[in-house]
Amino acid sequence: MTPPALAQRTVEMLSGRGKTWLELGSGNGNLAAKCLELKDPLEYTGVELDENLIFASPTDSRARFLHGDV
Repeated sequence: MTPPALAQRTVEMLSGRGKTWLELGSGNGNLAAKCLELKDPLEYTGVELDENLIFASPTDSRARFLHGDV
């Protein structure tokens, strides 16, 4: 799981404002939360193997989290 400070710095370095995002291995959603906050994505999809972590992911109408192995 990405520490919150690293998640913020990572998202700040990436482009993609208003775009569609995909994260493989989304963990508890720290990167997703920062992306939703800072980049205003059109849509965000996270894929995570651990179903329990999906339940900890942020709830946002633009985001969906899928249980799967990548």
